[in-house]
Amino acid sequence: MRSKFAKCHLRVFFLANDIENLEEETKNMTVLLKKFRINFSDVTILSDAKKKPMTDTSQKFEIMVLF
Repeated sequence: MRSKFAKCHLRVFFLANDIENLEEETKNMTVLLKKFRINFSDVTILSDAKKKPMTDTSQKFEIMVLF
C-alpha cells in the first residue's frame, strides 16, 4: 500500500486557540511535523472552527448528504 501513496501530498489542517499568534502556531506545527519526520506540503490554520456554520451552508450540506 505504501507504493500507492508514495507521490501523494499531505495537507495538515489544525485548530488554533490563540488567534493573535497564528504565525507562531503554524511554525510550532511545522516543527512538530518535522520532528516526527512527517513530509507535508501545506499547513493550514482553522481559526474559526468553533463558530456555528451559516444556515444556508448547513442546508447545502444536508442536501449533499441526503442525496
